[in-house]
Order: sequence, then structure tokens, then C-alpha cells
Amino acid sequence: GGFTSMSQPPGVTKSAYIQLLRLLCDDFPLEVIEGILKIMGKKDEEPVDFREFCGGVMACLVYEEFFEQIEWLFKCATTTSGGGG
Repeated sequence: GGFTSMSQPPGVTKSAYIQLLRLLCDDFPLEVIEGILKIMGKKDEEPVDFREFCGGVMACLVYEEFFEQIEWLFKCATTTSGGGG
């Protein structure tokens, strides 16, 4: 038995997608995840297909790396400015 019903396209719901992204990027601001979904233009009832899912995960990972670099720069700036005043 394969898929005989075409009533529901393949994919996960928007809420399930948010839950999965939060599991993958647990320390991530929810606003960023919501921003990614806004860019994707998904309505609540629209399924997120695998290609979109991968794109969103990749975006989260890129943002995460960006935030880590910004945090490192901030710490360097604070250390530098704190020592010489």
C-alpha cells in the first residue's frame, strides 16, 4: 500500500515545524524562528514540505553561527574597552 489519498499534501504542520526547529536550536529566540516562517509565507494550515523544512533548518543554523560570532565580538570588545579607560 502506497499513498492512495491525495487529500493532504506531504509535509508537517506549521506548529510541528516550529516545535522541530525549537528542538534543533533550543537556545534560539522564538522571534527569529517566527521571522523565518514569515519569510516563507506559510499559513497555519499549509504544510511545510521537506525542501522548505531543510531551508528553514539551514537558516537557523546560519543564524546560530552568526549569533555566536556576534557574541564573541561583543566579549572581545568588552574585554578591550574595560581594560583601558
